[in-house]
Amino acid sequence: MRVRYDERIGIVCLAGAILFGALAVFADSVSFVGVLTPFAFLGFGVAFLTRPYLLVDDRAITLHALFGSAQETYRLQAADTVEFEGRRVSLVHGSERRRIGATRWLANKRDWAAFRAWAGRRAHG
Repeated sequence: MRVRYDERIGIVCLAGAILFGALAVFADSVSFVGVLTPFAFLGFGVAFLTRPYLLVDDRAITLHALFGSAQETYRLQAADTVEFEGRRVSLVHGSERRRIGATRWLANKRDWAAFRAWAGRRAHG
């Protein structure tokens, strides 16, 4: 299962790119930072809209960085459960609890609901 980033964040970043780009074009003078700002917002917007946040299967949960190839993989064993505590996620193995670096506010709402449903089926199946 693929859990995407919340597309609203990407759309806001793209709108920011347009806004700061327009300000840079119509300004009398623009600094180097002023020129780079629209490109930074554009990069974030594209990344939020195209990169996966989490990849989930019965063997592992993989949390991807927004940029680059960095990722953190949480291996799952048959007896492990995934628990949700507010907006946070933990992997439970026996009495050991390990917090996963994923939060609800960054995730696509439907994908997050599917992730929770998957975790519930895994715990009861």
